[in-house]
Formats: sequence, C-alpha cells, structure tokens
Amino acid sequence: MKKITSLLVSFLLILSLGAFAVNGQSDYRSGKYEIPADSDVLLDFNIIEEEVAIYPMGFSILVWNMFKGAKVNWLKDFQDLSNGKEILILQEVFTSKKMIQGFSETKDFNYVFATSFMDTSLQMKRNGVATAAKQISKKSSWQRSFYREPVIKTPKMTLFTKYKLAGIEEELLVGNIHAINFVSNKKFKHMIADAAQLLAKHKGPVIFGGDFNTWTKKKTRTMNRIMTGIGFKAVQFSVDFRKKFLGKTLDHIWVKGLNVKSAVAPVYPGSDHNPMEVSLGLF
Repeated sequence: MKKITSLLVSFLLILSLGAFAVNGQSDYRSGKYEIPADSDVLLDFNIIEEEVAIYPMGFSILVWNMFKGAKVNWLKDFQDLSNGKEILILQEVFTSKKMIQGFSETKDFNYVFATSFMDTSLQMKRNGVATAAKQISKKSSWQRSFYREPVIKTPKMTLFTKYKLAGIEEELLVGNIHAINFVSNKKFKHMIADAAQLLAKHKGPVIFGGDFNTWTKKKTRTMNRIMTGIGFKAVQFSVDFRKKFLGKTLDHIWVKGLNVKSAVAPVYPGSDHNPMEVSLGLF
C-alpha cells in the first residue's frame, strides 16, 4: 500500500512539472478553459435590499466545497446548511442553472463570486469560489494562483471580502481559498504565502477557510507554519468528518482575533466534501 501511495504521489508531482506561471495574465486560453480578464473575475449574485447585522458576540459560518452541485442531494443539503448562518464560504462553485437558482432561493445572502476559469464547452459557465453574507461586502478582492494545475493549465482562486461588525469599528475579513492541488510543495507554498501576506495586514478579526488540498505531510506542515507564523489558530472540530485524501485532511478553517464557540464537520451526501459548521465570536 505504501508503495502504491508513493507511486501515486510521484506521478502527480511529475504531472505538476507541466504547470507553469502566468502571473496576472488575462484572457488566457487553455484548451476548452478560458481565464477571464482581471476586470471580469468578480460577479455578484442576490443584491439584497435589507442588510442584517453581524454581531461580534456570536455568529455562525459554513465552509463547504460543493463539488459543483453535481450530487443529487446538493440543493437540499445546501438549504439546510445555510439556514441559521451569517456567512457562507464556498468552493467549487459552478454557475449552472441549478446552482444559481439555489443561490436565488437563499434570498437573505449576497454572494461575491471569484472566477477561476470559464468552460467554453459549457456556454462559458464559470468555476470558482464564492463568499456570501447577509450584508453586502464593504470591499472585495482576489488572488489568482501564480502557478497552474497540471494538464488542464487552470489556476486556483483566493477571494477576500470585508464585512461590518455591529457596534465596533473593526471590520471582519473573510478569506476563501481553493488551493492549487496536484503541484509541488513549492508551488503550493507560493499560493498560501501570497494569501498570508494580505491576511497579516488586516487589523481586525479574520477568518480564512476552504479547501487547502493538503494531501501530503509537506503541504500540511507548510500551511501550519505559514498560518501560525502570522498569528492564526486552526479550528478544532468536536465532530470531524472532513474529507481526507491519502490519509490527510483537505479542508481547514483558520481564525485570528476570534474565539471558537463550537465547530463540527458532519456527514452530508450533497458533495464529495463534508461541510464545516462553526460558531465564532470576539468575546
């Protein structure tokens, strides 16, 4: 078994040599995938008319890789999981009719979507990450991975959104990452370090969550070293069914300036990843 695992990792790393950097490049085409121009990366869904305050003493978040909504139970599970949450941090968002309609049914949330790439074979449907809240983000920005996934040559995306917290001047910064996957630890480190540089500059509380694709010991150690180095703490789960690959956990949530009141990662059939549900507060 160890030999098979070693061969698999070696094969994936050999493939990663095909990945290359296109720093800040727009209008890039790779086969059937197209990377949008910088001005076309961000989209908004559900522009809400009435905003709901996020109270610093306690609020709940969902972090979930949704597998593009491909599972039969996705919509039912999404509706269940989003109920009672103030913030949704979502990966593998796909602008299919099914998913956009699902978002429109959660009318209390405004979604900010960052496009990783568009599929030219599917009417330019977009893949990426989305963060939603019951108020409109005060500021949104993104980082495209410097390196690309092997073979398909697509980037991964990190999205940053800021929200007002009721009664205090400090804003909440939310980082949402779907980390680059089948590449070397050096290329993985580049993406995490880029995000960490931005996160470290924020003066208020911060959440950084998503699918980190930490399926090797090296990548897990790299993530831990970078995040603890800028003062973040990893959320620990009392119920922990987070997805694993080669025995390593892929999904994580890191916080700074926040207390974890509860954290669970229960089993849900609506994706190939199980969701993370966390209650947080400043006090």
